Amino acid sequence: VSTQSTGRKLSIVMSEPEPKRQAVPGPEGNPVPANDDGASEPAAEGDGARERWTRGLLAARASGCDPSEILSELGLCISDPDGAVLEPEAIWRLLIQEGPRLMFARPKRELLDEHQSLEHAIELIRTSRRIVVLTGAGISVSCGIPDFRSANGLYAMIGSEYQELPEPQAIFDIGYFRQNPKPFFQFAKALLPGQYTPSQCHGFIHELELRGKLLRNYTQNIDTLEQAAGISRVVQCHGSLYTATCQACGKVVPGASIHDALRSGDIPRCSCPEFGILKPVSCANLRILLRISVVIGLCVC
Repeated sequence: VSTQSTGRKLSIVMSEPEPKRQAVPGPEGNPVPANDDGASEPAAEGDGARERWTRGLLAARASGCDPSEILSELGLCISDPDGAVLEPEAIWRLLIQEGPRLMFARPKRELLDEHQSLEHAIELIRTSRRIVVLTGAGISVSCGIPDFRSANGLYAMIGSEYQELPEPQAIFDIGYFRQNPKPFFQFAKALLPGQYTPSQCHGFIHELELRGKLLRNYTQNIDTLEQAAGISRVVQCHGSLYTATCQACGKVVPGASIHDALRSGDIPRCSCPEFGILKPVSCANLRILLRISVVIGLCVC
């Protein structure tokens, strides 16, 4: 980045010692929380992290924040061969343009000498008895279910098909669901059990369970292919289509009881006096995540 006054080439680099990497002021003046690897905002660009970073900095600049203080809080410094004092606007440009490269870059993990090959992985699986498997959308792609963030993924399809959505991710937003549940139920209809066959990866996890090696399979998926593959030691962290919960009274019903309504394009309703919507993919996420942290923290494979 060149300064307007001198045209010097400058860059922004990590300070020494290790940076604090604290939160950046958000668009409404609220801090953007740091994630679990220390970076402010998720590292994945597909999640809009860079856009939120830029909005937060623009809001901070508009509110009169000192960019030098933000540099210090984030553990960043200006690399300038001449050591000159920069005007604030030049610092803002550096933060906005180069900051994400550092703040959202995930450090490379060091390889362990004893675990670097496929043979090492095979030996670990062979000798371990309590294996935790974490899975997401990728294991269902070969079954015909798109992932979320690829060019032809679910978010791209949702954004094209449901024009009324403010953004594709809103289909999973409970606030938007309460205003307009129809797009969500149209999406859920496409994932009803019985339409897809489990992948080899599902079969592998089932085989681990049959051999007494699977402690638990934690999955983000809601497609119920774990049950179709015969996996019983599974926790579906985002819920599944095997149950539905009334948004008014909290009653939980078998998912099969709403499948006919989904197939016909109707909004499933509870029989309670409030006639609440029966929403699948309901889960006590906090309780589940606590179980995950305890199991992973205490499990010795």
